[in-house]
Amino acid sequence: DDKCYLVDEYIQCADQTGCGSDNDSTAWDYQACAEINLLVSTNNKTDMFPPHIWNLQNLTSYCENKWGVTPNPDWVRTYFGGTPEDPAKGFRESGSRIIFSNGLLDPWHGGGYMSNLSSSMPVVILPEGAHHLDLRAQNELDPVTTTKAREVEIGYIREWVKAGREGVASTAGAVEYKVGEKKEKTLSFHRKMIKYTQSVAAVM
Repeated sequence: DDKCYLVDEYIQCADQTGCGSDNDSTAWDYQACAEINLLVSTNNKTDMFPPHIWNLQNLTSYCENKWGVTPNPDWVRTYFGGTPEDPAKGFRESGSRIIFSNGLLDPWHGGGYMSNLSSSMPVVILPEGAHHLDLRAQNELDPVTTTKAREVEIGYIREWVKAGREGVASTAGAVEYKVGEKKEKTLSFHRKMIKYTQSVAAVM
């Protein structure tokens, strides 16, 4: 007999879908006020949530009363860089060795990166994965695609750690591109990961 999670166990917070009552939920409440603003109303027609108008005015009122913080919808773009036309611009210009994983069963994936930002910032897609399923402990019921995604992620991390230990100034020994040059150095390991990522993308 499966039990449903009681909606009344959630508490109102800066996330319009509600929060829990543990420390993680409290931290998320503050973060949704100070950094990641969630401005999506619900109507119970195109979603499963009760009708609820949630706009910047409502969010600001809540956050100022609760935390003394005024939400800034542009905070993420201001802090990390990027433009409306190219939100990933800041990451590509200053970031490296970051794995962006997205489970296609996770509603949040619509706001994530779905293609590699660079050779050292790959995207790993979990076609049958929910919210950060790849970061959870292994389970015998895990989809095969999730198991493979974890292997890909571990592979990247191992390469990056190895490169760091060896003092190699490259993007994890994966693919090295130099601006204005056609020089390309490809390792077999990275070719396998690219092949896997492309095969996963093909089923999207």
